[in-house]
Amino acid sequence: MRKKLALIVAGVLVAGGGTVASLIGSSASAATTLKVVEHSVTDTVIDIGKPGDSRGDQLTFRNQVYDATDTTVAG
Repeated sequence: MRKKLALIVAGVLVAGGGTVASLIGSSASAATTLKVVEHSVTDTVIDIGKPGDSRGDQLTFRNQVYDATDTTVAG
């Protein structure tokens, strides 16, 4: 009987601790919107399967990303 009670108490403590931790860790903050411009100069289409656009095709790229004014490299 003591083992059963100890397991129940332990389960309640774990569940309660998880609830408290999730409430503490989920403080909401205002949304942030980032606006960037990509210069698509290195796009490469890999046609897999049926010719033309089809499931499985891939688009690879490595392009500069600029700020919203399209003047400063952002990433």
